[in-house]
Amino acid sequence: MNKVLYLECFAGAAGDMLVSALIDLGFAPERLEELLDMLHLENAGIKVNHVMRGAIHATLLSVESGDEQPHRHWTHIDALLADSSLPPEVKKNARRVFRRLAEAEGAVHGHSPETIHFHEVGAVDAIVDITGFCLGLYDLGITRLIRSRSKPSRPPALP
Repeated sequence: MNKVLYLECFAGAAGDMLVSALIDLGFAPERLEELLDMLHLENAGIKVNHVMRGAIHATLLSVESGDEQPHRHWTHIDALLADSSLPPEVKKNARRVFRRLAEAEGAVHGHSPETIHFHEVGAVDAIVDITGFCLGLYDLGITRLIRSRSKPSRPPALP
C-alpha cells in the first residue's frame, strides 16, 4: 500500500515546518534526538513545543546548537551523511536532497557542486531539518510525496 503525503506549498515550505507537520502526523519527536546521534552531531539539541499562532494550533521545532556554526561544503555534508548510522533509504534520500541543492547553487554561481560552500544550509539546524524530514517520511511509511504548484509570480510591468 502506498502512503501519499500532499503538501500545500502556496507560500513555500521551511524545513522546520515540514518536520513539525510530520510530528503532527505521528512522527515521534524522540527520533530527532536519535537523529543527532546517528549523524554524530554533538552540542546540539531538539525542542518541540506546541504553540498557538492566532487561532491555529501548531507544532514548533527548534534545533539548538552550540557556538557559531561552521560553513560546510557539500562534500562535507555528503560525507557526514555517508558516515551516519541512518537507515540506508534515509541516507540515500538526504544525500540526494543536498546534492540537488549543491547543483542548484553551482548553477547559479557557475561552480561545480563539489566546490559549493553552504552557508545556512550547512548549519546544524538545516541538516537536521532536511535529514529529519527524510527520516520522518521513512518512519511514517510515506512512499510518495506530492506538492502543490503555485503560479510563478511575475514582476511588475515597467512603465
